Amino acid sequence: VVTQFLDYSRPLKPSLAPTNVHEVLERTFKLLQAQVPSSIAVELELADWVPRVQADAEQLKQVFLNLALNAFQAMSASGGRLHVSTRVARDELAFWREGTRRVDTVEIRFRDTGPGIPEEARENVFLPFFTTKEKGTGLGLAICQRIVKAHQGTILVRSPPGEGAELLVTLPGLREERPPEVRTDRAAEDRERARAERRARAEDRLRRRRKRKRQQA
Repeated sequence: VVTQFLDYSRPLKPSLAPTNVHEVLERTFKLLQAQVPSSIAVELELADWVPRVQADAEQLKQVFLNLALNAFQAMSASGGRLHVSTRVARDELAFWREGTRRVDTVEIRFRDTGPGIPEEARENVFLPFFTTKEKGTGLGLAICQRIVKAHQGTILVRSPPGEGAELLVTLPGLREERPPEVRTDRAAEDRERARAERRARAEDRLRRRRKRKRQQA
């Protein structure tokens, strides 16, 4: 608790440099290997390519650690799956502001199959000391938001009823050309990703129904 309070209260002084988000994610989950409960599966679905971001790699790692540990705690009672994915998206506001120059953002999505976040709590989850956990400090997500904002990014929470929680971090990408070998049809990629997400949600709902039936039997 004291460590998290100090992390939140001290001034942020990010040491910014071009940073590969995929490398930070891979280092983060390598560190977490020993802390992943046996009842929880972790899936990394990293895009073929994303532009680097101007970031402090250690601070980004702290964000990813907090989001992963939150998901593990949410699923600790019954197990589940944490799906972490990345993609390139267009910054529409910057596109209209700057004309035809390509402006990409990097999206990092953490989606778990836990109980989700109650609707009445979602607008408060980033407030310091707000928590829905019995032993929570209420500082983990507040620290994440503070770091992400310092990197000119955003962090959003989504939690459809019965479908777990989803945290979406968006960071501005550097202006880098996509390598020729990964210049694919973005619309086709989006369609395939949407199909995969629908399948995953359907599988989660089926698993929950089966679990309820076993409990009722």
